Formats: sequence, C-alpha cells, structure tokens
Amino acid sequence: MENYDVAKVMRMKREALGYTRKEVCELCNGMSEKTLARLEKGVERVRQESIQELLHLYHQCSHTIYPVLDLEDPTIGRLDNEILGLIFQENYREAKRKLEIFERYVNKESQESMQYIEVIKRELLYFMGEKEVRGEETIQFFEKLIEGMMPENADLEKWPLNWQELNAYVAFFNVLAMEKQYETIIPIARKLLVNIEQRYQNEQMLADFHGCITRRLIRCLFEQGQCDEIVELAEKSLKICGNIGDISITYRIQGELLNYFSENDFFSKDELKKQCLKSARKMYYLSKICQDKRIIRYFREYWEEFKG
Repeated sequence: MENYDVAKVMRMKREALGYTRKEVCELCNGMSEKTLARLEKGVERVRQESIQELLHLYHQCSHTIYPVLDLEDPTIGRLDNEILGLIFQENYREAKRKLEIFERYVNKESQESMQYIEVIKRELLYFMGEKEVRGEETIQFFEKLIEGMMPENADLEKWPLNWQELNAYVAFFNVLAMEKQYETIIPIARKLLVNIEQRYQNEQMLADFHGCITRRLIRCLFEQGQCDEIVELAEKSLKICGNIGDISITYRIQGELLNYFSENDFFSKDELKKQCLKSARKMYYLSKICQDKRIIRYFREYWEEFKG
C-alpha cells in the first residue's frame, strides 16, 4: 500500500477524534511528533508496528478505503458485485444463492471479510422475511456493528469510512426504513453526506454511496413531512452521480423526486408537470438499460397515469 493512502487516512482519523499530534504520540509509545507529522504528509516510511499501533488507537483494522476481501480464489470476487446488484434490484433469492457460493471461498480467519459476509446475510434474511430474523434483532446487530466501527468520540462527519463500513450503514438504513424508523435515519444520513462530500473527488465509490444515502434520506424526509430541502438534496446528488455516469442511482433518485412532486400536487403547475413527464420518460429508458424490471414498471405507470 502506498504511503500516501496511509498518510491521508491517518490524518483524517486523528482530526475526527480531535487529537493533536502530541496527544497521539503520547498514546502511541515511542513515536515522535516529527515522525507523525512526516507520516501524515506522506513523506516518510514508518515501521509497520507503528502503523498497527495507530490503527489500534483508532479502533481500525485497515487504513484504506478499499479493504480487500480475503478470498481463497480471487476470481470469485466478481460475484460480490453481482450480489450487490441483485439486492439493489430486490432479487433476494438469487442474491442469497450467489452469496452461499461466495461465502465458501472466504477465508474464515479473516474477521473483516467474515463481518462483511454477515452484513449482507443479515440484510438478505431480513428482507426475505425469514422467521428467525426479526426487525428488532437485526437492528440491534447493526447498531452493535456500527458502534464498533469507530472510537466513541469520533466525529462521523470527518471520520474516513471505507466501502465496507459505508455498505453497513446503507444496509442498516434499509432495515430501519422497513421498520419505519425514519427519525433514526435522518440525522445519521445527514452526517454521512457531509462526510462523503468532504472526500469526494470524482471517486465512483463515494458517488455511489452519496446517491444511495441521498435517496434514502429523501424518502425519510418525505415520510416525516420535512420537505424543504428535498429538491436541493436531489439536485446535488444527481450532479455528483452524473459526473461519474452512475445510471442506476440517477434514475432512482429521480424516482424519489417524481414521487415527491406528484404526492404534493405540484402538478397544478403545467410547466412542472411537463418537466416531470419528460424526466419519467427518460428514466424509463435508463432503467431499461439496466434491466431493472420493477423500476421500469414504475416509470411506465407513472408516465401513463399523469399523461392521462
């Protein structure tokens, strides 16, 4: 791993905890402030033991935003994206079947990899309505998991989360939404969006998560009657996702926005109605590109209903 990655993440973690370099060095035996300063600027190589000591202080296993799953056969990694895509399209049974195959190749000694598998499995079983997985139990699982992902006094708006940790938050939000706990999602989602926007530099992973979290936040605000910022939130995330060409997130955010307009009877304005119908037609074709059958049907029915 390049020293630059270590430097960037370690500095962000220290700042999110509100520590000075002096305080970190006092907590990590033997590291000088000069060494830590050079490390955080990416200009000095540091002993692996020192990196591990810092990670221990920050309650972390990794210093990268892309921790690699420990697989016995690396080629099986392609299944991961397929599983996430199937969950996104709500094809849970096929996702579960592929997850069972994927799990066979995961190193059972890798705590980070097994934790990632458990997150997906819990979410899937809950959505499939398995009797042994109740909403309250699943929520408690995610609460405990998220609590252990960072030190207690860390600032969520500044803490550099990796893709596995962000995925855990999205899965948690999905379960909370099913349980209609919108008020729990809203403050956490707001902080995560600030977090991502501070780090975003046309990075596809961060754009994907920004779109997923924005979509969920829009629905929660709508359900809670807090609609003042919905359009602004949607436009910001659509711009971010548009910069990296994320089609699926784009049409789903647009779907939430169209739902908001129609439910609030904004169609009394002819110009807005025309814009929404044009958008619904365009999103219909985008969803066809991704073969997202449920969303294809939504946009078609939306267009037909309001076109009259």
